Amino acid sequence: MKPNIRGSQLFRKYFTAFIVILLASFTFLGSALLVFSTRYWTDDRRSLLSSFTQDAALEISRIYADINHDARQEAIATVLSTNAAAVEATFFIFDNDGRVTACPEAVHEMIVPGPVRCEIHGAWRLLSSTVAEALRGNFTLIGNPDGIFDENMIIAAEPFFHDGQASGIVLAAQPLSESLFHYLGGILRLFLLSGLVVMLLAFIAVYYITRRMVQPLNDMVSATKRYAKGDFRYRVKTPEDDELRLLAQGFNSMAINLATLEASRRSFVANVSHELKTPMTSIGGFIDGMLDGIIAQEDHAKYLSIVSGEVRRLSRLVTGMLNL
Repeated sequence: MKPNIRGSQLFRKYFTAFIVILLASFTFLGSALLVFSTRYWTDDRRSLLSSFTQDAALEISRIYADINHDARQEAIATVLSTNAAAVEATFFIFDNDGRVTACPEAVHEMIVPGPVRCEIHGAWRLLSSTVAEALRGNFTLIGNPDGIFDENMIIAAEPFFHDGQASGIVLAAQPLSESLFHYLGGILRLFLLSGLVVMLLAFIAVYYITRRMVQPLNDMVSATKRYAKGDFRYRVKTPEDDELRLLAQGFNSMAINLATLEASRRSFVANVSHELKTPMTSIGGFIDGMLDGIIAQEDHAKYLSIVSGEVRRLSRLVTGMLNL
């Protein structure tokens, strides 16, 4: 009877182990992908925002150096709104005290010189330590500096100059969660789609490989059941050239030796039975003849001598059997 591979406990154990390892590997790979993608995206956004804030700060410095007072307000508003649209972030101008003086929606006529406040974000204020770091340039941050925003942001800030002095900072802020989740969502969808295809192919491959691994072992189980019943004709198939092939060959060699041993045993039993039966028949026949009177009284000694010889013969046979 052909063994049921899919019902085999060994098949289920191997198959389950392979699938668990495969799922664990994909989980680890997906987690690592999300971590590295997040790090790459945040670093890229910080670099991008820093680049745009540098350009905006240089442009505002140029506006104060080259453009007359009447056109500055419109030029600054254009710089803030244009950069905001380019990188999907909000650009602000802070003074050296950490107050918001301008945003894309509200630019005062005279930002520098003179303390002014943004009509929309006038209540915001950065700490002096944050302003000092931003005035040194190349300032980037992921978080909520001094709690002025409602959520964590990607921040980049650069100082701008007027008459050779740092007159304020240009700060760009982009919401972290919305943009990051959108980016990671695309990465995750692509990973899951490709992962499902790979999992399907791996499932088929693992099923086939596990089945090929377990097949010889199930054949051996079937063989042992037949050998236990005395049928040594069954041979285990050995399709692969590996350790299982060697084991299967050893199993088949054992079956051949067992068949030879069984044949020898049967021959031995038949021969011993014959050798034991002959002297016992003679002994029984002579004794019955003497008891029944068929053998004359004067011939008893002769036949008792024959019986004694047969007894010694039996003794030698028994001793030989014990030695064998």
